Amino acid sequence: MKNSINNNEGFSLVELLGVMVILGILLSMGIAAYSRYRKQAAEDSYSMMSENAASAAENYFMDNINEDSVSIETLVQEEYLERTADPMFKGEVCTGTVNKYDNQNATGNALESNSYKVIINCKNHSSCNIYPESLECDADDEIKTDG
Repeated sequence: MKNSINNNEGFSLVELLGVMVILGILLSMGIAAYSRYRKQAAEDSYSMMSENAASAAENYFMDNINEDSVSIETLVQEEYLERTADPMFKGEVCTGTVNKYDNQNATGNALESNSYKVIINCKNHSSCNIYPESLECDADDEIKTDG
């Protein structure tokens, strides 16, 4: 019968530390990839929210010809748009406005007559886009980039 006290069949401290280091590296790579995925998903959700607001506003402006601007809250109240919950903070509601946009883009060409400037304000996100040209803007009507 062998004595279990003298048995040297376990892992050494160096081997255990090596495994822990490898697991730590894999875990940090996984967390970084998940973080990038979550950020991209949120940006896509905000972009889709802006597109939906532009589409809802187009319908609103067809029904209300004399209007040039509408708030997101009005679109929700009049059932042109569903509630705009913040994708990152589910309890929060995003606000904003949609305006008919009649300006020129950076190259001097006139935008389509049915372009809409959509400003979305959420808890940690604000955006300004012009649809359907996919142009970014800022709240002061200046176009930033061509999309």
